[in-house]
Amino acid sequence: MDFNHSRKLENYILRSGKTNRTVNKHMMNFKTIMNDAEKMGYILKNKVRGYKELKQKRRDLTYWNKEEVKTFLNYTEYNDELHDLYVLTLNTGLRLGEVCGLCWDKVDFESNQIIISRSLTRNGLRDSTKGGQSRYLPMNDIGQGPCS
Repeated sequence: MDFNHSRKLENYILRSGKTNRTVNKHMMNFKTIMNDAEKMGYILKNKVRGYKELKQKRRDLTYWNKEEVKTFLNYTEYNDELHDLYVLTLNTGLRLGEVCGLCWDKVDFESNQIIISRSLTRNGLRDSTKGGQSRYLPMNDIGQGPCS
């Protein structure tokens, strides 16, 4: 497998009508598989390392306003077991891996803060975050949040 094979796969996906963004996601998954295969000794060298992604159109970011957040949280309060998780993420902006790595030993009720120092990755729980440093997030009052 080399860049020629990767380009053929890329072109095959493009011909099926997919966008550059979708192609890049597929190729990223493929590169990850090849990286893992190299690490595990199934292949000697990952020949697609360094394969360049296709250029993508910049997407406009959209954000919920307070009313949309309030509507979402009101709906999930009784209809979704992950409601508390939504409240946490909407109040803190934590990354998914940081939320999944959060344990009670990092919630300090005395000083009203959450210590972000671990994250869950595809390789398991890491005692560090993406940035490599711990950070401290203040907690707000129960029931208070972005929609109050």
